[in-house]
Amino acid sequence: MYAQIVLILALLLGAPAPQEIDLSTASIDARLEQLAEVEGADAEVEREALQAAKAFLARAIAARESAVRYRQDVQEAPSRAAALRERLDGPPAVVSTEEPADPNLGQSEQALAQAQAQLAAARESLAELDRRASANQQRTAAMPDELARLQQQIATAQELLIEPPVNDIDRARQVQASAEIEALKAEVNAVEAEREAIDQSRELAPLRREDANRQAAAAERAADFWQGKVEALRRAEAEAAASEAQNQQVEAVAKYEGLEDVTNRNSELADLRSGTNGLPVRIKRRLAELDQTRADRTEVARRFSSAKRRIDAGGVDQGMGSRLQRDLADLPTRAELRQSRRDIAERLSEVQLLLLAEEEERATLGDPSVAAANLIRELDPAETDVELQTLVADLFETRRKLQDSVVDEANQLLAILYDLKVAQTLLESVVAEYRVFIHENILWIRSTDLNPLPALLEAPVHSIELTARLAELVTQVMTPGHLGGRASPFLLLFCLVLILAALRRRLRRRLDELAERVRSYRTDSFQATARALVVTTLAALPIPLLLWSAGWTFSGSADEFTVALGRGLREVASILMALEFIRQLAKSRGLGEVHFRWSSEAMREVRRELRWFRPLIVPVALVALTLSSQTADGWNDSLGRIAFVVSMGILAGLLHRVLGTHGLLALDADAEVRSLIARSRQVWHLVAVALPLVLIVLALTGYYYTATQFELRLRYSLALALGLGLIQVLALRWLFVARRRLAIEQARDRARARAAESSDDSDAGTESGSTPGIDESAIDIPSLDAQTRQLFRSGITLSALVGAYLIWASALPALRGLDRVQLLPRPAILDAQEQALSALTDPTQQNLGAVAPGGDSKSRGTGSGDGSGYGGGGGGGGGNGDDPSQLDLSSSPVPGMGALSAPSGSESQSVVSGIPTRLTLADVMIALLLVALTTIGARNLPGLLEIALLQRLPLDAGARYAITTIVQYLIVVAGISAISTALGIGWEKIQWMAAALTFGLAFGLQEIFANFVSGLIILIERPVRVGDIVTVGSTEGRITKLRMRATTIQDWDRREFLVPNKEFITGSVINWTLTDPVTRVVVPVGIAYGSDVGKARTLLVEAAKSNKFVLDDPLPRAVFRRFGDSTLDFELRVFMANRDLWPQLIDSLHSQIDESFRKAKIEIAFPQRDLHLRSVSREAAEVLDEGRRDPDSGKKAEPGAKP
Repeated sequence: MYAQIVLILALLLGAPAPQEIDLSTASIDARLEQLAEVEGADAEVEREALQAAKAFLARAIAARESAVRYRQDVQEAPSRAAALRERLDGPPAVVSTEEPADPNLGQSEQALAQAQAQLAAARESLAELDRRASANQQRTAAMPDELARLQQQIATAQELLIEPPVNDIDRARQVQASAEIEALKAEVNAVEAEREAIDQSRELAPLRREDANRQAAAAERAADFWQGKVEALRRAEAEAAASEAQNQQVEAVAKYEGLEDVTNRNSELADLRSGTNGLPVRIKRRLAELDQTRADRTEVARRFSSAKRRIDAGGVDQGMGSRLQRDLADLPTRAELRQSRRDIAERLSEVQLLLLAEEEERATLGDPSVAAANLIRELDPAETDVELQTLVADLFETRRKLQDSVVDEANQLLAILYDLKVAQTLLESVVAEYRVFIHENILWIRSTDLNPLPALLEAPVHSIELTARLAELVTQVMTPGHLGGRASPFLLLFCLVLILAALRRRLRRRLDELAERVRSYRTDSFQATARALVVTTLAALPIPLLLWSAGWTFSGSADEFTVALGRGLREVASILMALEFIRQLAKSRGLGEVHFRWSSEAMREVRRELRWFRPLIVPVALVALTLSSQTADGWNDSLGRIAFVVSMGILAGLLHRVLGTHGLLALDADAEVRSLIARSRQVWHLVAVALPLVLIVLALTGYYYTATQFELRLRYSLALALGLGLIQVLALRWLFVARRRLAIEQARDRARARAAESSDDSDAGTESGSTPGIDESAIDIPSLDAQTRQLFRSGITLSALVGAYLIWASALPALRGLDRVQLLPRPAILDAQEQALSALTDPTQQNLGAVAPGGDSKSRGTGSGDGSGYGGGGGGGGGNGDDPSQLDLSSSPVPGMGALSAPSGSESQSVVSGIPTRLTLADVMIALLLVALTTIGARNLPGLLEIALLQRLPLDAGARYAITTIVQYLIVVAGISAISTALGIGWEKIQWMAAALTFGLAFGLQEIFANFVSGLIILIERPVRVGDIVTVGSTEGRITKLRMRATTIQDWDRREFLVPNKEFITGSVINWTLTDPVTRVVVPVGIAYGSDVGKARTLLVEAAKSNKFVLDDPLPRAVFRRFGDSTLDFELRVFMANRDLWPQLIDSLHSQIDESFRKAKIEIAFPQRDLHLRSVSREAAEVLDEGRRDPDSGKKAEPGAKP
């Protein structure tokens, strides 16, 4: 034991000590110079390791410099804080507003531009502070993980230094590992220093914000001062110009004739710059609107950033939920934003037209002195009136000044409008983003207390307050002028309601007339159903229209409760419109019973249920919807919640009665074949009744806002179901009418064909040329009906799924999170920040709006958003920077640490131009939806196209088939393109692959490609068509199908042959019916020698003329062809309408020829043959000899004599 220990110690003492690793840049460069002249794989590996070591050393230097800067900031923080406190304790800074001794408009505008630039810089400083605070917060949260990762990398690198190097490559790798350790340790030190700097900056942040606010306030005061000066000077200049133009007009009109046009135009230009709608005033308004829009955007962005930071720090509680609710109510609505965008577009168009007109007029005027001279020559040819010359010259000089001023101010207004458009776009973007954020976080938090009794007990008091408020509102409405500009439209709408109410009986009579038309197939049409739908809608419109018009009128009020009442009236009007439409639909002899053929018993059930449901649900829903739209939480929590609970109870009662044991779905319970919905009515009954009851429970347990949101989506879902159901029954009604019309037309065609066959022989021969034996244009009605029904069902189902997703996605996290489930480049669940980052890097999201020509992008406004952190790190914030394209998405928190966070391996290959390729579960779902749409459309759309369009056009079956097939191909191509786009597979990414794949397939599958291209040529060029009779090689028959690879031919034995499409293009094909279906038939007839040739010819022609299948034109002919071995050979050449008549024609014609020849004693000869025997047996010879003897003399017959 001791001997072993001694041996180990001896070995350790004798082992060489580990060598010091020289990490100086000079030593590494010297070794690299030595390796520069060495070739081979080992030298290349060593060079790569040493180059990596140099890179690590550079990172270490950068990290040390960052740490020095961070610690220097920490050391300077107290002095900076003291300086800020001293500055804040003093008086606020006063921005100089000294005016020149003789201020003019140009100097004031220059001072205004400087003040606005200072204000923009101050606001940018505030926004930068917000971005820095957000970034520092996120950076602090990420530092522990980053430090752990760096320590792990240090440990991994240190493992490479355990074994002593055995060759130059090992030594180079140890140099690389040592350099990496140095870099990682320096970066750890930098991260710790950055954390200290961020902690220290939190103390400076309030002081910096207060100082920035004071500077922004001072800059804003200066900008307001100079803005007022500029506006006053512009107003004074415009008024002076207007006054001068008016004085010149009075003087010129009083003294001279012919100057009216010049003076009037000057007055018009002066009016453009003066008055309440002059250009200076409009500039002032638009500037105020621009400032307000930018302020709104900044405020929304600030709230968004603050809410995001609070939720990240402490989650969402009831207090935060209340704040989010208030913010959601304060956000401008989508309608308001759309209206603002439309107003800006209209003003832009108006100013652009004005500017173009004035610039064109100024160019036309040219030099004012020349224009004045021309006018003077017209008025005073002698040019002796000096006063006239002076006056005209002054008029044109004034016009030029006015034109210059108008053009200048129009350009200013246009630039402001462009900035306003950009600011409005940015506001819409941040509002939409904040609205989505609120909806994602507010839905599943409690909006009221868990115990509802205290709030509900206050309902009587709140009822009295609400009644008094309604009485006050009625008094205000009765006051003249209270409704403002919406009184006149309301009166017009009210008159329309009265007209519709007066026309109710006439509408009912019209509905009865349309019902009579539908009862007979001779007068029935889908147009009657469309008119009945319009009549039904008009009959249901009066009361909902009255409520909606009242709500729209109240929505224009400045009073918050009046606006809420208006919103509630509009919502109730939509509910009542749906109920009234259903009631009109279910009326006796109405649209449902007569046109859609619904059960009269079911219609009576609907009318009976609506009779009690409508008067109960409307007032209760009005109270609930109105109170939920106003901000008085006490009223909403008590009366609003009670009304909501009652309305959901009424809805549950209706659904129970409709879907219960004796409801609508039970009416066909005894039918042999019931619908799937009727068979599963118990499940539907349970689910439908449970939904309102669940909402009641949510409302009573504090989740009242959640319940109202679910009720809204439930209402939208019912509206979607009603709309899709109406579309489906209308589509089926149209299909029924179209199918019946086609069936009647085909029945009539068959009747005409039977009548033609039973006509006399002479008429039959004539008509046979125009009546084919088979109807090539016949339509397979059952097949088309099945295709169209399947298309309707699939379209309705997919529309319902898409609509349900759009309605419920924002409420159900499982649906909302589909876009966060990443599948590529690696499976992951993205958080909201990563998803927003992906949106920011999407080039399609960066077009924020137009920029004024020559304008400064800084004028787009400022606000909180993404920005760099304290140490230069990116990220954080609300994602609302002025220009997302300018964000540095690759910056790292510490300089020199970029390589640590860069993707490696396969991930780095998925980055294209800095934007990672990302495939989410939502993309796959959309692609699957597009696959379903493409499949359904390609299979079933041709049937709809056939019924709706093609059968109405003068096309044969082949043309219709070609069109439908090409449409199928186009649908498939469009579907593949849409699916590829949904999966992020653009043509620019796969064009090289497609080229290579096409090149390879052209050789490997050239026959299949040849057949496919040949099929396209057949469909376009149409050398053969569906229904044509063709002969290909030894195959003859009728073409029944044209497919992508082969064409199906059915022969006369009803066998189907698949012929490759290539054969029809490259081979010889006989098409018997390509351009003319008329076919010649040759009937050979042989008569015995000695027969009357002329008589035989006459009989053949008469037989052909009397045959009903033979055409009169071309004429039938009988030709004496040859002298046969035993017959005189004739050919009867006749023509038939199409080749389908061949069996009937041959059969009848042969029978007629045989009958006529028998009557005329003309023998149809049969072949005769002489038999010569060379050798026979003895027995046969004896028999023959006996036969040859003369029976009378007993002598042998002469050789060659006949027996």
